[in-house]
Amino acid sequence: METYPPIYIGPALTIAALRNYIIDTALVEDQLVLMHPSDYDELALEYRETYNEHLPAPYMLLSVEIGASEKIWVPPGRVRVVEQNRSPHVTKQDYLSNSSPEEVYRCGYCGNVVDYDGAQLDTGVRQRKIYAIQTNDAVVVTEVHGYCCPQES
Repeated sequence: METYPPIYIGPALTIAALRNYIIDTALVEDQLVLMHPSDYDELALEYRETYNEHLPAPYMLLSVEIGASEKIWVPPGRVRVVEQNRSPHVTKQDYLSNSSPEEVYRCGYCGNVVDYDGAQLDTGVRQRKIYAIQTNDAVVVTEVHGYCCPQES
């Protein structure tokens, strides 16, 4: 993944400023524009005020993904362009090594899969978490007091 140095594109990182930057520099869809998390939060607030809805994730502007920098340092008020390798072939090992393990909560009394606070899960979410436990995919199991066993409190 090739990264470029941080770039100053104007006094404010607005949707219009990012749009103009993408057009002026002819960025393509294989490139990612990263910004400081506080600047990304400001962009999300501007998007909400302008369009009366939340910023979609991932946020694409003119086919270029815009994101908050989590691993690559970007100073506030600047952006950094990163070349993305969008290979459709990601191995399971690559995926697991780049993601944090999924945390699954189970009732400490009956073993039922529950939410972090012991509440019942939706059927789809519950089935996905059970499947993750059964296939032993990087899962961290934590016992909590489940609402399914109120008599055990």
